[in-house]
Amino acid sequence: MLSNAVHSFRYAFSRDLLPLYGAVVVGQWIMDISDIATAILPFLPRFVERLLSWPIFLLGLALVVGGLVGILHRVVTDAR
Repeated sequence: MLSNAVHSFRYAFSRDLLPLYGAVVVGQWIMDISDIATAILPFLPRFVERLLSWPIFLLGLALVVGGLVGILHRVVTDAR
């Protein structure tokens, strides 16, 4: 039983999956700061701030989704 847990942790933290985990974490961080990034220019109208923050948010979303799909693909491929 303990060997199964050790094997699972070794697989979960293998060198192949760590960059994908990093992409998810960085993407979430970028999504969180997308609203803060436009606070630098407080004199802009609200819709302009939204237009500037959406590309940043979408970049973060792409990293999160890409990382999650990559992790899922890797796990399903290795399960075969």
